[in-house]
Amino acid sequence: MKIIEVLLITITLSISYIITADYSILYRLSRVTVVNIGLANIILSILGMSFIIYRYYKATEKLNEELRKISEIDGLTGAYNRMFFDQSLKDLVEDILEENKSSSKINFEIAIIDIDDFKRINDIYGHIVGDSVLKKVVEIMKESTSSKDLVCRYGGEEFAILFFKSSRRRVLKAIRDIRVGIEDYEFDFNDKSIKGHVTVSIGLAGFEDFYNNDPLTILNLADQRLYQAKNKGKNKVVSS
Repeated sequence: MKIIEVLLITITLSISYIITADYSILYRLSRVTVVNIGLANIILSILGMSFIIYRYYKATEKLNEELRKISEIDGLTGAYNRMFFDQSLKDLVEDILEENKSSSKINFEIAIIDIDDFKRINDIYGHIVGDSVLKKVVEIMKESTSSKDLVCRYGGEEFAILFFKSSRRRVLKAIRDIRVGIEDYEFDFNDKSIKGHVTVSIGLAGFEDFYNNDPLTILNLADQRLYQAKNKGKNKVVSS
């Protein structure tokens, strides 16, 4: 594409030079012919510049999209990052409080999910295996949730899911599918075909647990319930 741009510019400048040169053969042509050549030169110049502007517009658009992804997406797992999750939750709560002060008709849930004994996987099998586990866990989460739900990598091996306008029944089913799906999946732990299983502990909180107009109260409660699940033996869901 850069070569095409240079050729268009070269052709345009060459035609301009031919037209303006005193010895140019164009001065022996009819006035109509010269005018037509001039018009063709103008059209070619406009098309060339339009093409170049369009190319740089598309390049800028692509760069902006890549920057947006960098600012929103976790590079390893493809889940949303914590900054985007926190901002989305803040915006959601603000919208809810502006539209309706009553929480009776509001239904969103937050799940905090932590991979049990993940450090042990990294220590025994290495970080490459650990990374593959993180990627697969996110894949299972996305398969078990809807496109409107927000799956986020919240920390190293900790994830958060924001369920939008979902009934408690659907959320509990999704959470169960995630827990069971991860527990049942056989992970490859090294090149010698050693396979193993991974479990997760999950804490769940909803808008009914929200108070003081502070979204952190929901997150903190979900986090507390996560540690309750850990203390109860791991591979569990605590939702109340």
